[in-house]
Amino acid sequence: MDRNKVEIKLLKKNPEKLLLEYQGMVWAIVRNQMMKGLIAYDEQDDLFQEIMKKLLERISRIQSQFNNSSQLRTYFSTIIRNICYENTRKVSMILEPQAEPYGELELAT
Repeated sequence: MDRNKVEIKLLKKNPEKLLLEYQGMVWAIVRNQMMKGLIAYDEQDDLFQEIMKKLLERISRIQSQFNNSSQLRTYFSTIIRNICYENTRKVSMILEPQAEPYGELELAT
């Protein structure tokens, strides 16, 4: 039986085991995001934990939405990258400087 069929079977019958097998892929994607400068080196562990948590939370939706139109690994890697991008956007929104409200600006005289 090929790897994709085995992984699809795990997704249906034992998704927790599938997530354990995909940990290496998650680490590889997190490291890739770090190498691209999208996350800091010291944030890798936190991001890995966040991704695993979100995958567990979304596993029932993943089970229902996966339609065998691609390899399961490809499908999961896209989800993992999207979680990384969500995290990057969330962090950048927090770090962006906020402009002062227009009405509160003091005019120099």
